[in-house]
Amino acid sequence: MKQTNNVYAENMTIGAHYSYNQSVLKRAKNDPVISSKPQLAPLLTQYEAAFLVEEEKFKISQKSEFTDTLNMLDENRDNAYRGFKQIVGGYAKVPDAEIQKAAKAAGQLITDYRINVDVQRDQESGLLSNFIADLEGKCAAHVQTLHLEEVVQVMKAANDQYIAIRENRTEERMLKEKKALETARAATDAAYRTFIAMVNALAMVEGEADYANFIDYMNTLINEYKTEVLNQKPSSTTPSQPETEGDTPTDTPADPETPDTGGNDNTGGGNDTPTPPDTGGGDDYYDENGELAG
Repeated sequence: MKQTNNVYAENMTIGAHYSYNQSVLKRAKNDPVISSKPQLAPLLTQYEAAFLVEEEKFKISQKSEFTDTLNMLDENRDNAYRGFKQIVGGYAKVPDAEIQKAAKAAGQLITDYRINVDVQRDQESGLLSNFIADLEGKCAAHVQTLHLEEVVQVMKAANDQYIAIRENRTEERMLKEKKALETARAATDAAYRTFIAMVNALAMVEGEADYANFIDYMNTLINEYKTEVLNQKPSSTTPSQPETEGDTPTDTPADPETPDTGGNDNTGGGNDTPTPPDTGGGDDYYDENGELAG
């Protein structure tokens, strides 16, 4: 009798877990028997609802709530710095000895720091902090002569706020979203197991004919994830009864917040005991702006 094999999805990485359940739902919803069976339809709806919550939390976890604020502050400090450079360059052409002296001193400071606003943002934060400290310190009189105090203050405020949000509140938000994603994943797993258990029960009671295509697909998909993601031995695709081996892990499940690194392609030996996936490094990643995302 065909039955769907067991797989311990809790040990999958974030991306693999999302992709696996997305594939299962797509297949189930497109199967005319599975999607319309009175005993399965409400369970499928519950499963999809749980997955949609996971999908939302998955997307949010990839982007901190403060990313937009950080982008705005970075743009503000960049524009203030560019404006400062342009004004200093303009003052250097004014035929006044004091103004030219002040412009020369400020210009030398610009040359010394060689700040590129397109570099990695944390590096820019450090350079700007020291640059502004010199403008307020040894170059303060020259800044006053050029009437650039307000520009320096705008640049300083944006840079200080950027650093504060980057180091503190983004971290807090990231931890909050990780917990939310972990809870959503657990709900998806519970709904998935209930749904699959009913498929197996119906196949046993009613016969496998109506359920064979779905079960065959599921067992093929499960074997792919076992070998490619969980580094386990593939299961028999046509067991006479549901597997129990490998259903309950003997190892501690991998941290569900570990970033997805595409799984482990090792398909060698081993057994069905789940092992934590190889995550390939730390938990941080950077977006296209060089910013650590939440």
